[in-house]
Amino acid sequence: MNKSALIIAMAAWTFLAAGATGCKRREDTPTPAPAVSEHAAKAPPVAPAHPAKAPPPPARGAPPAPPPPQGLREILLEGRKAFNEERLDQAAALFTQAAELAPTSAEPLVDLGRTWVRQGSQGKALVALSRAVELNPEDAFALLNLGHLLTLMGDEKPGLDHLRKAAALKPRHPAILCGLVLALKKAGKADELAAAQKKAQAAGSPCPEGKDPFASYGDVKPPK
Repeated sequence: MNKSALIIAMAAWTFLAAGATGCKRREDTPTPAPAVSEHAAKAPPVAPAHPAKAPPPPARGAPPAPPPPQGLREILLEGRKAFNEERLDQAAALFTQAAELAPTSAEPLVDLGRTWVRQGSQGKALVALSRAVELNPEDAFALLNLGHLLTLMGDEKPGLDHLRKAAALKPRHPAILCGLVLALKKAGKADELAAAQKKAQAAGSPCPEGKDPFASYGDVKPPK
């Protein structure tokens, strides 16, 4: 090889080596991230295509629904309120619930029996009130209501017996004395009626004719 060819070959080799080194350096150098413009950095976040729906606000002026009664006393009070407001189906349901909660108590059965009388279900009322007296023979209000029901059904003798016993247990209770007076009038017991009327008047019970003994708890207070 002549001297000129050798010089050209060396120059070519040097050029190729420099090119390979440059390519390797470019491969090793990380690519910088693209710059974010000032407007893009300040842009608000994009809302989702289907945002979650907020719950509807409560209707204006609509009071919140009262919580359902929990304990026995609350159920009885709610039932008596329904009874006085002539919501008899609701009253019967509440008193049934109370009777299931306290199966050995006469009180819910008295309430339930009164309600069934008002609904015209005298047979069911008789079972409930009889059971109440069976559970507590000294419950004056169970005796009072069973006595009323028996006289209403034409069974006057046992009805009067229950009413007399109730009056003996509560000798100054106006509703009980009035109940006895009304039953004595219906039975035509004139001799006993005069003394019963005197006691009722002394207790502040006028006992008007035609009074419904199952009218409301404002007249015959339930047991406490």
